[in-house]
Amino acid sequence: GIPYSVCGGGRYDNLISLYGGPDIPCVGMSFGVDRLVEAAMEKRIIEVGERRPVFVAYIGQELKPLALKTARDLRMAGIKTDVELRERPLSKQLEYANKRGCKLAVLLGKRELERKAVKIRDLDSGEELEIPLDRLIEEIRGKLA
Repeated sequence: GIPYSVCGGGRYDNLISLYGGPDIPCVGMSFGVDRLVEAAMEKRIIEVGERRPVFVAYIGQELKPLALKTARDLRMAGIKTDVELRERPLSKQLEYANKRGCKLAVLLGKRELERKAVKIRDLDSGEELEIPLDRLIEEIRGKLA
């Protein structure tokens, strides 16, 4: 089994009447598309399509805007990049990056950013390197060459 839900729903009797409509029974449901895709990938029902060599991960929700900007900057430089969108522990983010077939992870953490730096982790070897943030694109290009 999968340790999380991929859909949800239930009865919503009288909900329409709360918003001024008729008092009728009803049901509803929704699917979490990204969770469905993740579950299908886990079960090898579907394979990862185009691989993105770089994954941007971050520690702490307050770094999410910087992670999105970093991913955008890498994409603007022509580097195919995936970025974490949900709030998850770093270990889960890196597990996801490995499943996606990423080669490198850019790690954004508070301590590194105080030094205006980021870490790059080679997801195959586990080797990590701390570099100045303003050299990120250059370093990524060098590692992907």
